[in-house]
Amino acid sequence: MLRPRDQETERAPSEKHARPGEDTGRLRYVYVKNGDAVDQVRRVLEDTSAYLSGPDAFVGDFVRAHRADDVLVLCTNRPRRERYAAGRIRAEGYATATSGPFRHFSRLRDAIRVAVEIYCFKPDRVLCGCTGELLWACVFAAKLRGVPIVNSRHNSLQASSLLQRIAGVLDRLSIRACDGVVCHGKFMSDQIHALGVPPSRIWQFGVDFGQFASMAGRTPLPDGLREFTTRFDNVLMFVGRVQQDKGIFDLLEAYCDLPEPIRDRTAVVYVGDGKHLSALREEVERRALQSRVLLLGNVPHRQLAGVMRTATVVLAPTRPEFSEGRCKVIPEALVLGIPVIGPNFGPFPYGIRHEVDGLLFEPGSWRSLAECLARVCGDRLFLQRLRHGAQSSAQRILGEQTGFARAVECAFRGPRRSNA
Repeated sequence: MLRPRDQETERAPSEKHARPGEDTGRLRYVYVKNGDAVDQVRRVLEDTSAYLSGPDAFVGDFVRAHRADDVLVLCTNRPRRERYAAGRIRAEGYATATSGPFRHFSRLRDAIRVAVEIYCFKPDRVLCGCTGELLWACVFAAKLRGVPIVNSRHNSLQASSLLQRIAGVLDRLSIRACDGVVCHGKFMSDQIHALGVPPSRIWQFGVDFGQFASMAGRTPLPDGLREFTTRFDNVLMFVGRVQQDKGIFDLLEAYCDLPEPIRDRTAVVYVGDGKHLSALREEVERRALQSRVLLLGNVPHRQLAGVMRTATVVLAPTRPEFSEGRCKVIPEALVLGIPVIGPNFGPFPYGIRHEVDGLLFEPGSWRSLAECLARVCGDRLFLQRLRHGAQSSAQRILGEQTGFARAVECAFRGPRRSNA
């Protein structure tokens, strides 16, 4: 059941902000988000039967739920100006300079454009999935128009530099000024509550992992993967962006630290692409591990469930310096009955039950990670126990799904700031 954290029943929609399709007629939405929203909307609308996954999951769920409404989706940080329209849905992406002396001016210009677009579109509701100047612009325009605004949070707020800390203050003030916040999971929900947002205005959403699990075995595996994995008793699998702060080198170091009898029976598979893929490949070659470590590269999401099914355990060795707000690979692995190993910080303890369906290691310590790998790969009874725990967790995860669009609608129907 979907509800605010401190309430037991769902509020009825107000007369002014009723649900789309009711007697009040169509509603007008502006959705401002990160990423390539133009291509995401195009893929969702041109293939309505496609499985919504990866970056398409949330915008796809929202757009498909509001095809009868007037929806404007906006994004920035594009290499060029982009537009797409189908029916009542329109998407625009602004060209933004991401480097050079004019990058800050470019970002400010885009924030002003977003505010103007919102004001001129005359929306009934504003949804913002950003932080920084785009969030500030959305809140300003929504308040100027006198319409409700909901913030969508996927990652935690973390700042290191002075400028980022100042921006963080403005972000927190803006989030508290929103009429509701939707969060990906309990960790983010707790983070938003700690910012001062009342629990009654916080709503959690999830992903349909049942559809993900059903994809296993329905698509062919990438070339060579089955032949590679069948040579080993254990397959350690990393799934995600291949970059240093995601712990890719820590995993390699921990693997090399395994006792030789275990290491000889164990392989490592990296699934994903990223800025440090070449550096990882060079390190694998330097250590002469090409026969035991496979860099699979980017895999279409429709194939991912089948690829993960070949793993003994899935790894999420994120380092503490990475601001992780959610880790989707954890429930993806668990719904397939595969144990997970991750660091004991942030969202990971929320998703992994230590020694039940996976293991938690000391954040940033490859030695602690190596100890976990040795336990899983060296003790078959313990591994079998974790697999049973993962299967139990799969049933729980599949029974707790709440769609993104549904959570957004409930947030819009929640209490206004003056009634909080």
